[in-house]
Formats: sequence, C-alpha cells, structure tokens
Amino acid sequence: MDRERVMSNLAILRTWVAVNPDYGIGLSVEDCHKAVKWLDAALELLKAQEPITPHMVDWGIYECPICKTRVDKTYKFCKVCGKVVKWE
Repeated sequence: MDRERVMSNLAILRTWVAVNPDYGIGLSVEDCHKAVKWLDAALELLKAQEPITPHMVDWGIYECPICKTRVDKTYKFCKVCGKVVKWE
C-alpha cells in the first residue's frame, strides 16, 4: 500500500473517530479522543516524511525548499536536512 493511500485511510479513520462521540455509537467518548490524538500523531509523522520538490533558482540550479541548500539532480536526498528529493 502506498503512502498516499495510507495517509488517506488514516485521515478517513480520524474523521470517523472524531464524529463518533456526537452519535454515541461504538467507542466511548474517551477512547475516541485518544484515537484522534494517535491518528493525528501518525499523520504528522507520515507528512514529515513526504519527499520535497526542489525549487529551480537559476537554469539547472536547484535548492531545497526546506533549508535552502543547493541540491544536484543526482541527489536522492538533501545533504543538509535529509529530506527525500522528488525529481519530476
């Protein structure tokens, strides 16, 4: 299963758990609040791992949008911040 699908499924599950207390079905209100916190933490971690697309600052010269370090087209990740580089 790919990252986008997992993130989408987690977001849907988070919404279901978030609205459950309003309808009183299934989980207790306390358990729903705990689950929402856990799902938010998982989504935050997954989003932090998303690849970055470098910005072109000059013809053939790119930089990391996170730390502004120059990245070469041969790089698979930024040498300074470590984010995975996504080349289109």
